[in-house]
Amino acid sequence: MVSAAVAAAPTAVSSHPTGKMKPSDMEKWKRAFARASSYKTRPSTVAATEFFDQANTSAENNSNVASSERWRTLPDRLVELSNRLCDGSDHVQSERDRLAFTAAVFAAAPPDFLESFRDMFAAALTVRQARWNHDSQDEDEEDANEMESLSPPFNESDVYEALRTLGWIQTKLAKPMGEALHDTILSAVRDMVGGEFEDGTMLEQVAQTWKDTVIVPWVRDVVGSDAYKTDAWESKLDFAVAECFATIRIGEIFDIVATFPDSLPAVHELRDALDRTRMHTKLATELRASLSRRLIHPGANTSQIISVYCNVIKLLREIDPSDGLLDVVAEPVRSYLRGRNDTVRCIVTSLTDEKAGGDLYEELRRQDARPLEQAQLDSDDEGDAPDYDWSPPPSLFKQRGTMGYVSQSGGTGDILSMLVGIYGSKELFVNEYRVMLADKLLANLDFDTDKEVHNLELLKLRFGELSMRQCEIMIKDIDDSKRINSNIRETIVEKKKRRKEDQQKNRDLKGVRGSLPGLGGRDAAFLGCVAMWGLEGDFHAFSRYCE
Repeated sequence: MVSAAVAAAPTAVSSHPTGKMKPSDMEKWKRAFARASSYKTRPSTVAATEFFDQANTSAENNSNVASSERWRTLPDRLVELSNRLCDGSDHVQSERDRLAFTAAVFAAAPPDFLESFRDMFAAALTVRQARWNHDSQDEDEEDANEMESLSPPFNESDVYEALRTLGWIQTKLAKPMGEALHDTILSAVRDMVGGEFEDGTMLEQVAQTWKDTVIVPWVRDVVGSDAYKTDAWESKLDFAVAECFATIRIGEIFDIVATFPDSLPAVHELRDALDRTRMHTKLATELRASLSRRLIHPGANTSQIISVYCNVIKLLREIDPSDGLLDVVAEPVRSYLRGRNDTVRCIVTSLTDEKAGGDLYEELRRQDARPLEQAQLDSDDEGDAPDYDWSPPPSLFKQRGTMGYVSQSGGTGDILSMLVGIYGSKELFVNEYRVMLADKLLANLDFDTDKEVHNLELLKLRFGELSMRQCEIMIKDIDDSKRINSNIRETIVEKKKRRKEDQQKNRDLKGVRGSLPGLGGRDAAFLGCVAMWGLEGDFHAFSRYCE
């Protein structure tokens, strides 16, 4: 500060019109020099200088120590600085002294000064996390290295008391303390819930058991019990845990989609965390990027893309029934499916083929299915009166706060209507089904149309009877052909049977005539009648009569 004043003095003198300094200006400069000289001898300045001189000396003696470990001299220096501030008493003499010490220290602080505090807080939290892990495992055998890792890295009570005396926790150290807490919570949440999607109690375990055991006691020790209540640290920590939990789940969102509906418990927990943190925009951005990176590429089958797209619809409607998220996330998938040549055929095949259908096969058979023309209508436009389970849609404020705009679809369309909506018209699907139905009917040599009739009736409920009229005529023609073919076959079989019976009777008649050569014409005719009428039992009696 003295050098700065000296450097500025010639400028001030030369700037005077006469080249001479006025007596009043000279007095001002003298007072400035005096203040600058007295600044170096102030107790706060001397304490700040010694505070950082110790750190520099330690760094020179331990030049090989990593930068993340240079905080280890900080706890002792903080305690010493606090003692100098109190000057032998139990408390600070005046708030002016506290502010002077704070200003002096942070004016002389190096650029990485706050990073040292973050590393010190992180080291203390790491030890507490290691203790919690050790207590959770209940291991009997303990080695020396493990016991050393469980010991505190410094005298926490003295250091935190010194920080409260200096008054830095809520003002100067809020950022490094928050960073250390965030990193610790994020790492612990990742270890506890990462990859586990079928347990619906993970968020509760983290928010209650782990937080109350590890984080809450540490924060109370740092800020004090009174400040913990007055500054609402409980709600801050709950928000921090929910934020870290949502961050981990958002990073795993593609795996959650791929394993849906087995991952439904994780989806419900993610929904609860998002309701607290309002991280819907981050979820939409991450899921959209993951789908573009891992799904919509030439190496993926169209059927796989459609299956994942259906899972995306179901999952996002669990989180946001208004379809605000879905409109943002699914647009790249819709555009990519629209550009594939086999999309319509895959959708129609999935609707009608039980082996390849999956979710779409069950979607066509829903009990509450509605025609496609009505699937996109808002529920408020329906004629039925609302029942006791009716609930209003989310408020416009909440929807705009979530995604920045209000969804136009209203979240009432089912999966089939959204797939049809990719092309904007159902005619493509009707024509594709007509072609596939023709191929199936021509390849069906048994004329068995029961399955096709069942599928057609279901499709008529969704696409309309008029759209399926030609398909209905095709199946009717096959049924008529089956009936005509059956009648012809029965007629041919009956004629063959009668011809065979006539031939058999003729052979029997010839055999009788050959066994009685002495009969006259009248008797032979009578014997023929007997044979025709089935009186074969009287042949011997008639023969004796003739003799």
